[in-house]
Amino acid sequence: MNKIFKLYIVIFITSLIIPQNSSPKVALVLSGGAAKGYAHIPVLEMIDSLNINIDMIVGTSIGANVGSLYSVGYSGEEIYNQAFETDWVAIFLDQTKRNDMSYIHKKEASKYQIDFDLKGYYGITPSLPSGAIKGQRAYMELSKILGQYEYINDFKKLHIPFYCNASDLISGQDILLSKGSLITAVKSSTSIPSIFSPVEYKEYLLVDGGVTNNVPANIAKDLGADIIFTVKVSSSKPSKERLKSSMVDILGESVFMHTSELTKQNMDLSDYAMSVNIPNGSGASFTPNGIKNIYNIGKKEVYKNIDLFLELKDRAGPKKSRPKLKKLDELSLIVNDIKVSGNKTFNDSFIENNLNINKKDTLNLSLINNGINNLYGLGHFDIIRYELNADQETKVVDIDIFTEESKFNKLQTGLRWDHYHELIAAINIKLKDILSPNLLIKNELQFPGILKNTFEISYPLTVFSNPYYPFYRNFYYKRDINGYDTLGKKIATYDTRKIENNLGAGIVLGKNLAIELSLNYETVNLEVDVGGSQNNIINEYQNQITQSSSLMIDYDSRDDALLTKKGSLINFKIFNTNDNKKTIFFDFDLYQNIGKNIFRIHGLSRDIDEDQFYSDIFFQGQADKAIGYSPYILSSNKLEMAGLEWKYNYKSYYIRLFYSEIFSLSQSYNDFNLDGNLYSYGYGFTFNSPFGPLELIVGKAPKTLSASSKKTTTFKVNLGYKF
Repeated sequence: MNKIFKLYIVIFITSLIIPQNSSPKVALVLSGGAAKGYAHIPVLEMIDSLNINIDMIVGTSIGANVGSLYSVGYSGEEIYNQAFETDWVAIFLDQTKRNDMSYIHKKEASKYQIDFDLKGYYGITPSLPSGAIKGQRAYMELSKILGQYEYINDFKKLHIPFYCNASDLISGQDILLSKGSLITAVKSSTSIPSIFSPVEYKEYLLVDGGVTNNVPANIAKDLGADIIFTVKVSSSKPSKERLKSSMVDILGESVFMHTSELTKQNMDLSDYAMSVNIPNGSGASFTPNGIKNIYNIGKKEVYKNIDLFLELKDRAGPKKSRPKLKKLDELSLIVNDIKVSGNKTFNDSFIENNLNINKKDTLNLSLINNGINNLYGLGHFDIIRYELNADQETKVVDIDIFTEESKFNKLQTGLRWDHYHELIAAINIKLKDILSPNLLIKNELQFPGILKNTFEISYPLTVFSNPYYPFYRNFYYKRDINGYDTLGKKIATYDTRKIENNLGAGIVLGKNLAIELSLNYETVNLEVDVGGSQNNIINEYQNQITQSSSLMIDYDSRDDALLTKKGSLINFKIFNTNDNKKTIFFDFDLYQNIGKNIFRIHGLSRDIDEDQFYSDIFFQGQADKAIGYSPYILSSNKLEMAGLEWKYNYKSYYIRLFYSEIFSLSQSYNDFNLDGNLYSYGYGFTFNSPFGPLELIVGKAPKTLSASSKKTTTFKVNLGYKF
């Protein structure tokens, strides 16, 4: 009797400890598939609407991206909106915001189409990068939407426990990421091989989780899931023609061939499995229309499988009550320590100073994102990421900064075509840390439309938090220039050759302003190919040597060097020769956007002493300045003009209207002075192509230099970057 009583006691206590009707543990498994993964969003929206309980999320690649957002508390609808807010063009171009760049870096950015790393001290062997995209912009986009929860280092403590699957290139195995940096985990799982560089994390070299396991239902099973609901996104087999033209599809098919059997096994392992087929869908469809189309296909598939969701709801039970996660900005954490790793050339203090985060600061997401962007904008790093170690009880946080320094030795190439100069190619070699730490050597060659070579040696002391930089520049220039009289008649063609040497020093003030002082030694040679009325003047100055000192002030706050929407460009130069002759140049461009409308006010002033060499007084009429005038027809000693431009921006297209007016124009070599103002107008179209802007512009000059001169219409066509 005593034994029976004891048995009842044991049974009673056990019943209290172990609930008799405990709900099953439900896992949501989201597959990879690049942009096709946006078909996951309608699944999340249906889970939200039916209030279905989910106990864990296991994601791969885009499934990890979408799943992580859902795990921290974003709704399906919010994730959908986030997809459209993301600047996918900037991510795939890995563009740093120009306003985040240092002055020196922004002058070189977006200038060339192709970069090669150079191996060895003398950099003679080009080497392809491990991925076309280093991925810093992708990392910062993730930081904007996940950074509020980066202080949570255990993903099981998220709103919904989250597990991220990545692939280790070293071992060839799945790596399940459930602790550490949430941003780094998601970035690792979405790093498509050969497109994005691998992520170095601890002892691993991580790439897209789809390489080893695109549908990780088996991982959910190993984690103890009782019910597994798996969503796989895929597309029909791409055509031969598509595979020949799409790198993403080629990589996708290569990966999925390797994992197809495992995918089949994992779909069979799932209690509920749903496949979303995207007809002829490319994984690269990150355009707004592409995302919307993929989403709509997923939504149709969800409603086709509504019975599956209803059955899952019955088995899973209602959504469990979980507290909403606090955001980083709500915690008022005080920075206790900053640790830096991965840096070799730059010391910790340099990185901390440019991070602009100090101990005892109250940490928020804007502070750390701005700090990372500021540091990256110096142009010295390929990757900068962070990890937070927070103690919510003591209200302190440690920041770990992980850096990967850039390969400083570069071979850069670019092409440009315009209707006047035809094809222009540029090759630039940049060597750093060769002979001395921080010594920078550059040489840029342009040909054949314009033969120009620029050689520069500088010592940018900015790496020591010092804004000064001494420099030496050598400039060689060879070009045929047409000369015109006031009637618009070509009077001569001049073979111009110039060699210029500059020795000076500059100072950078903030991110937008630089001042340079230099001593200049210049030799110019002119050869006349076609005679004309000005031959006697030209022959007098066949050869010229000029020594001068100069001051340059340059302010550049533009958000983009080629397709500017806001900001300013102001440049002032003054040259004083040994015989006290002065040359003054002043240019300004002011931009402001209101919605999709972009307004530009521009102007310039040229004031050159009368006896200066003829080649120096040429002013090139251009479509973006003196529209309507052919190149070089506005040759002058003194010139003052201003203009207006309106642009309408629709996606990657720009419609443009121009107006310009010349207030003052004089030519000492033919005793011409402008009688009244000149004006011109024009219209055009610009498309932001993968090869740089494509411009088509028409300019008209109804009023010309003299009553006898011909009214002109000019056309400008160019494709590519401006060298």
